[in-house]
Order: sequence, then structure tokens, then C-alpha cells
Amino acid sequence: ITVTEIRELYNATARPDITGTVLHLKPETGLVDQSGTQDPATYNGGMGVVGREYVFDGTNDYISVPAGFSTITGGGNFSVSFWFNNPSDTTADYFGDFESSPWPFLIRQSSTTIEVWIDIIKVIDINVPTSVGWKHLCVAHNGVDVVMWLNGVEITRSAYTLFPSVDANTIRIGYTTGSLGYLTGSMKDVRVMNVAITDAQVLSLYEGVPGYEPPAPVRAIPDTVL
Repeated sequence: ITVTEIRELYNATARPDITGTVLHLKPETGLVDQSGTQDPATYNGGMGVVGREYVFDGTNDYISVPAGFSTITGGGNFSVSFWFNNPSDTTADYFGDFESSPWPFLIRQSSTTIEVWIDIIKVIDINVPTSVGWKHLCVAHNGVDVVMWLNGVEITRSAYTLFPSVDANTIRIGYTTGSLGYLTGSMKDVRVMNVAITDAQVLSLYEGVPGYEPPAPVRAIPDTVL
């Protein structure tokens, strides 16, 4: 089989569901929430799903989820996890509910700096490696700290006890009104959980879990005989 098919089998079986997931978007299933709790998202712009990626052209592409961030997380502990590929390390919004006041939540990149904002307060601001390729990012709030992991490793935490405000905005992926700009790049496996996940769970989302069996069958590879 091909390298692409090997990668497809690996990606389909390796990353488990996390208890408390309230939004899970992955390109393989379009814009249908795999947690079964949210209405389908919509794609705005001209790119959309290309292969196994959500692709954004940096001009007018973004995904819109018809719910506010605090609405789906319950206004308490939360985690956000996604893979991103920003080849030029350009300024871009990745994930947020930041259309208007009180500007509840945002994860964005400004050059080589990743920022997390809660109610227009910058809670995390940290430089990240500029290597080209896919990176896995996870942010969690446990009621005491906001913690960030990059590629399965905790890279920073900031003491902060307030949670994002409840509002009537919608979650956007790839762009958020009023912020830095549209993403030129790709994202995949976007998840929101209403719990603060652990180091082990973050690592499982990054590396995978040996022997994990997905709830849905993997696509049949041509010429499979067993």
C-alpha cells in the first residue's frame, strides 16, 4: 500500500474520543459534529475540505459553528485541541468566539507567537517553534491555570481563574471578526471539551493510543485480503 494509505489507517485508529467532548470536527466527516451535540458547522469561502484537511486561503475562508463557546462548555473548565499547519507562520486566528464584546475566547498566532485571550485579557503569549509542518496545540482551563501544550508537551501555564463570558456569538475556526486575520494554511481534528484534560489525554491526542479501535470502520483499502 501507499504512504498515504498507511497514514490514513494510522490516523483513523490512533486518536480516541475524550469524555466530555462537546464539539469534534474532522475533515473525513465534513462539517458534522462527531460528538453528536452540536448542529453541523458551515464553511465560508472557496476552499473547504481538501483531502483530509480543512484548507483556508487567507482571504475569506473560515468555519462557523452555530453556538457560543461558553454555551457549549457550560461556562466552566474546558479544553480546546486541534492540529494546524501555518506554512509561513503568518498572523492568523485559529479558533475563537471573538466577534463582539465581551470577546469571550480566542486562540491566535501573531508571527511566531501563540496567544490565548479570555474576555479581551491576554492570558498566554508565548513564542513557538517556526518549523514548517503540522503541529498539535491544546489549551485547557482547570479553574486555576490556563495550560498550553504543543506537540504533546506542556510549554506554558498562566494563573487565571475567570472563565469566558456567555454571549450570543458563534465559534469560528480560521478567522474571527475583529482580530488579526484569516489563516493561510490548514487545520484538522478540532475538538472542544467541557473538562480540563490531563497530560496523558493530550499525549493520546498527539501520539495516538496503541490498539485503540475507532467507533466507525476504517475505509477499506483496495486489494485487502484479510
